[in-house]
Amino acid sequence: MKMTICRFRLIVLALCVGILASCSPFKHISENGMLLSKNKVEVSSKDFSKGTLANLILQDPNTEVFGMKLGMYFYSLSPRGEDSTVSWFSRHTFRSWGEKPAELDENMIFQSQQNISQYLKTKGSFGSTITDTIIFKRKWYAPWLKYKRRVVVKYNVKANDRYRINNFTTEVKDSVIAKRIEEIMKDSPIKRGEFYDEDILSEERDRVVDRMHEYGYFSFAAQYVNYLVDTANGNNTLNLTMKIGNPVWRPNDSIVREGRHKVYTIRNIYVYPNYQSSSLTGYNQVFDTTIVFHKQTKHSALTRFFFLNNGEQPIKTKPLLRSMLFQKDSVYSPTVVKRTYSALSQLRNFKFIDIKPIEVRDVDWRKDTLPVDFELKISISDPISIATGAEATYSQTNASYSKNPSNFGLGYNLGFRHSNIFKGAEILSLNTKVSSEIRSDIFSRSRELNFWSYFSAFEVGVDLGIEFPRFLAPFATKFYSMQFRPHTTVKTGFNYQKRPESQRHIFNLTYGYTWITSEKTSHWFFPAEINFVDMDITSDDYQRVLASWSKRMRYQVSDHFVTDMRYSYLYNGQSIGSRQPYRYFSFNAETGGNLLYLISSVSKAVKDSLNQYYIFRIPFSQYARTDVDFRQYIYPTERQTLVFRFYGGIGVSYGNAKMLPYEKNFFGGGPNNLRAWELRSLGPGAAKADTLSSNVERSGDIAIGGNIEYRFPIFGFIEGGAFMDFGNVWLLRPQADLSGGAFSWDFYKEIAVGIGVGLRFNLTILTLRLDAGWKLYDPAQDLSARFVLPKSVLKSPAFQFGINYPF
Repeated sequence: MKMTICRFRLIVLALCVGILASCSPFKHISENGMLLSKNKVEVSSKDFSKGTLANLILQDPNTEVFGMKLGMYFYSLSPRGEDSTVSWFSRHTFRSWGEKPAELDENMIFQSQQNISQYLKTKGSFGSTITDTIIFKRKWYAPWLKYKRRVVVKYNVKANDRYRINNFTTEVKDSVIAKRIEEIMKDSPIKRGEFYDEDILSEERDRVVDRMHEYGYFSFAAQYVNYLVDTANGNNTLNLTMKIGNPVWRPNDSIVREGRHKVYTIRNIYVYPNYQSSSLTGYNQVFDTTIVFHKQTKHSALTRFFFLNNGEQPIKTKPLLRSMLFQKDSVYSPTVVKRTYSALSQLRNFKFIDIKPIEVRDVDWRKDTLPVDFELKISISDPISIATGAEATYSQTNASYSKNPSNFGLGYNLGFRHSNIFKGAEILSLNTKVSSEIRSDIFSRSRELNFWSYFSAFEVGVDLGIEFPRFLAPFATKFYSMQFRPHTTVKTGFNYQKRPESQRHIFNLTYGYTWITSEKTSHWFFPAEINFVDMDITSDDYQRVLASWSKRMRYQVSDHFVTDMRYSYLYNGQSIGSRQPYRYFSFNAETGGNLLYLISSVSKAVKDSLNQYYIFRIPFSQYARTDVDFRQYIYPTERQTLVFRFYGGIGVSYGNAKMLPYEKNFFGGGPNNLRAWELRSLGPGAAKADTLSSNVERSGDIAIGGNIEYRFPIFGFIEGGAFMDFGNVWLLRPQADLSGGAFSWDFYKEIAVGIGVGLRFNLTILTLRLDAGWKLYDPAQDLSARFVLPKSVLKSPAFQFGINYPF
């Protein structure tokens, strides 16, 4: 027996040694090459951070996760050789997902020194020196030994003191634009006493060019803005002059003439509403020209547009004219051009949009104002699209009333979309859904033999909506601009759900507006939303279970009639393609039932025994609700993200309702909230875990919470996350059957806290997320026993699966 155990241990040891040997990174570097283990930067000046200079180093070591280079070792599981010589499996798994060992390249060390030196020069640190030292890495337990050809490259940066600006002036040759330049420079960041910084100078040059374009100087370019630097002052100061030059031309080789900058105004606008590239085979460039006159607003001029059609025009002229924000005789402005592009894009019908200003040549160049023409070329996309989708699910049912606690689900979705249904860029969408949950005991002989006995749930639904690229009644186009990308949405839907214990009919109707006020701010206003829910309990067993629930829980499964008015605001400071820190803020406010209550009161409708008015034999909800969500995104490195989030909300029922409608409640727990708790299983407040059945969803009228999440790369498309979640939900009014659930000024003692880690799989079209959360502070426990992590650290965590990031 002892011999068998020894053999087993030897076999396991041999396997471990074999695996470690097979993932050695040195088989993927040259015979005398060295593995770059780390870059270090030492800098003599406090004006420069080590992190900023480290980002200028061209060669990075392999990525570490908790001190381990998992990506490098995963790559090293593949055999030696070029990609073309290894198997398809190794190439598309180990090498595709892993990270190739970083072999030290001394040429990159020299280029990195040049990068750092040039960077210091651009920041006003002239004459700085950078040296490098290659150090063999050593282990703490054997500092006298080199560690397997692993090296650390140390960059020693001796940075001289930065120069400051002693005097800043501007010289403008053209006296006509001198006042414009003076006005622009009032907001300049270049001032006496500031550090010399070429990045700021470059940004200022671009700002001057952009502002001059906005004043109508179409041909003004960066080549006319130059800087003169004089470092003769000493004392690490310099004099800086911005010189604005004039345009020049050569009538012949021996003569150079200097001109003046001119303002450009719009002359003709040519529109190609069904443009096709001339490179297409068989394309016949024959146009039928139609002249259309349009006045954008009462203050604008009557503008003549030349529509050049090659065949039938696919979209009506009117929505195109409303989206063209530049007008005849108006001063050229890039901002107006961008707004026109955005207004056309929001029609969501074009696969190609090109707006190009064209300088007119046959004009009198002696005039102070010159004309510019515009060409607008658009190509419409296929308006019809069909989308299908299928999904499989597995769920567990409350065992307190179901004899079949698990179900397998299948669903199918079919969507139809026409983005130009009336040839005015109106978008028609039709979506249908059919899904069912099949009983896991379907093959049990004891089950009833009827059709519905095969299913534990069945659902069918249809949604129909139409979206108009403008505001409909009561607004007219003269009261707003298309630069706000206005839309009006009308949508209705019906859904039928059947379960063994109940059946539910749901009807909804929505009418609302959306618009933007800048590239980062959006608004939604829905003056009318209607939700009608008809609930029918068909099981006596379920009726008995409901009788044991609290009044609040029973209210969630009763008939509902909700009418509301809602406004939403969103600010998203993210710049696409940039990893600069940014903020996100959303605000929602809504109220419901007030108009119905007023009509019922005025018409002297009869109340029931609970002092409630009814619509269609259903009491309607009356409430007010608001919530906020604030997030701060920070990027410590190019591939790391740190997110801080805070959210809160409150809902108040009054008048005709004693409680909020189910869908207007706040919930805690789940994959996007407090991940150490199961979905909707937290709270309210300090309510004990045994107050309700563990399978009953918990809700509240007030929510306060937040999250801190750190995201980091592991290797390939796999990313890691570490997080801490905190928060809870509370009742606005005390309830006898939910002791401890009401909000009080000691609410901070009831803030639940959870921590966890997770994996994110960044696929091409979406991100799959798996998180494991542990409770750290559980308000459902007695006050002295709420710090539960030391006791539960070995217990199973709450696993949460989600699609894309939670926030």
